Amino acid sequence: MKHLFFIISLCLLFAVKSFAQLSIVDSLKTAFSNASHDTTKTFIALKVAKAYIKTDQKQAQEYINKARVLAENANFLEGQINTLITEAKLFSTQGKIQKSVEIINKGFDLIKQKKGTERQAMVLYNVLGVYYYAMSNYKKSLENLLAGLAIAEKLKDDVYIGKFSSNVGVIYDEQGNYPKALKSYFKGLKVAEAHQQYKSKVDVLTNISTIYFQQQKLKLAIETAQKALHLLKTKVKNEVGEVICLGNLAEFYFYEGKYSKALEYAQKSKEIAQRITDKMGLVTAYKVIGQVKTKRKQYREALRYYGIGRDMSIEINDKQGTSNMEREIALIHSEMRAYDTALEYARKSLKRAQEIGAAKEIKKGLEALSEIFKAQGNIDSSYHYYRAYVKQKDKLFGEQNAREIATIRAEFDLEKKQAEINLLTKDNALKEAKNQRAQIVRNLFIGGFIVILIIAFIMYRNILQKQRTNQLLQNKNEEINRKNIQINAQNEAITSSINYAQRIQKAILPLDEQIAKLADEYFIYNKPRDIVSGDFYWVVEYQNKFFFSVIDCTGHGVPGAFMSMLGNTSLTNIVLQQGITKPHEILNQLSKEIDYILQQHVTQNSDSMDMALCMVDFDKCILEYAGANNPMLCIQNGEMNLVKADRMPIGKEQIDMARSYTLHTIDISVPTVVYLFSDGYQDQFGGKDGKKFRSRRLRQLIMDIHRYPLTKQRALLDESLTAWMEEGDKVQVDDILIMGVKFNGKSQI
Repeated sequence: MKHLFFIISLCLLFAVKSFAQLSIVDSLKTAFSNASHDTTKTFIALKVAKAYIKTDQKQAQEYINKARVLAENANFLEGQINTLITEAKLFSTQGKIQKSVEIINKGFDLIKQKKGTERQAMVLYNVLGVYYYAMSNYKKSLENLLAGLAIAEKLKDDVYIGKFSSNVGVIYDEQGNYPKALKSYFKGLKVAEAHQQYKSKVDVLTNISTIYFQQQKLKLAIETAQKALHLLKTKVKNEVGEVICLGNLAEFYFYEGKYSKALEYAQKSKEIAQRITDKMGLVTAYKVIGQVKTKRKQYREALRYYGIGRDMSIEINDKQGTSNMEREIALIHSEMRAYDTALEYARKSLKRAQEIGAAKEIKKGLEALSEIFKAQGNIDSSYHYYRAYVKQKDKLFGEQNAREIATIRAEFDLEKKQAEINLLTKDNALKEAKNQRAQIVRNLFIGGFIVILIIAFIMYRNILQKQRTNQLLQNKNEEINRKNIQINAQNEAITSSINYAQRIQKAILPLDEQIAKLADEYFIYNKPRDIVSGDFYWVVEYQNKFFFSVIDCTGHGVPGAFMSMLGNTSLTNIVLQQGITKPHEILNQLSKEIDYILQQHVTQNSDSMDMALCMVDFDKCILEYAGANNPMLCIQNGEMNLVKADRMPIGKEQIDMARSYTLHTIDISVPTVVYLFSDGYQDQFGGKDGKKFRSRRLRQLIMDIHRYPLTKQRALLDESLTAWMEEGDKVQVDDILIMGVKFNGKSQI
């Protein structure tokens, strides 16, 4: 959200108690009654009007009318102009910006009639420029602000030079001219720092942060906005400025991918904006909250916030904000596959942007339509809007090129006319010269003309060649873009297939009711790296025995998922069909079956599994464990026991080693908690040094939390991992699976 100096004053509310406000107004009214000069009474009447603007607009208008009569009777031009500015402010708070513009234009008429000063005109240019900005009329806004800046520079008024520079920067920013915008902002910042104008410095820093944001320099944007926020909290104490700054930071953190932080800043901005009735600030807060809800796939909630923001933008006549909200609504309907509704809102958004000439919003609108048509499967329409988007970007270059050609041609025509004049002058001067000299001059002219024709021909040929080359490049780019759209469509089809595979993979996993029946307490912490996972857990009951296991297949994603299907099917067959119940024998048999299924003895296929397998015999109150690379953690009476696994995976490697897995037996007649896990958690990179979590840290974490209920333990494991990854700014590198099961030392069945 960008803002102008005067816009802040339009929105500012007095942060005082109602009785204090009445006391101030009463004092002003007394001073008004006691004043003897019309000029003094004019200023006091305007102060009373300003005090009433936010509390009693009828009274405000009454005192504005009194000030107008007093100023006219005294022929007091300064008072008449300030009366118009105050009345325009009153209408702006009602959302009647066009009426405010008409009132300010009356001020220019007064200055012209009564021969007012340049300084008076300068003040009106600033106010009028801001109102045109509020109406999204950037052309008119820029004209008035530049006119005011010229007067401020002539008068050497540093305060207004700073204001105008910052406001001009905002307009250039809206038009996408970032170099000019930054140049204007830094000019304003220099003035603000030289005069210790902290409020102006806050405004300029806030605007500069949005430029960095548009250039995707998020760290610079956040750093600059935080400087502005610090000044607001320590030097300025301006709640409207704080709303804007917090809203900007919310947007910056959202695009940095820190959604929790974005939501935190958006909520802070919303709370202050609601308290001071800052509707423009509320629009930004609702937008960011909606974006976070969208990312979390809470589409209904997101639509509710976008709808509130859109209605509020329409209410305050913020056409750019309305266009922005309608585009967000369109994109979320596209996510929900309501393509007709999405297209309706996207077209409305684009139309509004085109009406106000907002170049960036037009570009975003064309992009949104292209994306929606692509999601709908309408490749032709998607490509059409993509081409329109490219043409919109190239439009400025084409116009500039045409102007340069026209300038070159005009210069050429001028030189030709001048050459003809020089030739006539020379002919008149040479009439009296000898025929031989005249012939030489004539030959030189003809030769020169031929040279010019040759040069002109070469230039024309080069221009044609350049045009052909540019057309060829454009065709190539269009073909590349068309291929990209096709590739994206194929990728979406593949992703849909993988999502369906995920449903199948989840369907084969044990049901919660099945596990709950066999254990006193349990938790499953399953966090795949991709859509489908190479880690899976297996549970089965057979002959009053409870089998449970955590398996880590080679790889992750689709390859790992295929292996998980083989492992699940084979384990179930070994126990339920073949009747093998000893964990070490189950692992030995599983190695043989994986070797057979994958023909590893023939193909040299090296895919394998790491796993930890437990069998609980409720009749004997014992737990038997065998492991292939994956250990088991067991906690009894507050003491942790690490039961190590055999260092060989399931598959051909174990068969080649001709070794059997080791059986471990544990008495569970006392309360016992067992933890099985893959290596994904301990191998995750993070922390301030970007290193692995490590198995020792994982064991200590489990020891620290083992007294909590198992459902709480799962949440604590997730919180610890998230904090570890965020501290190191790392992404998940492997599938993660941890299973915790508690037995109270009694028979479960």
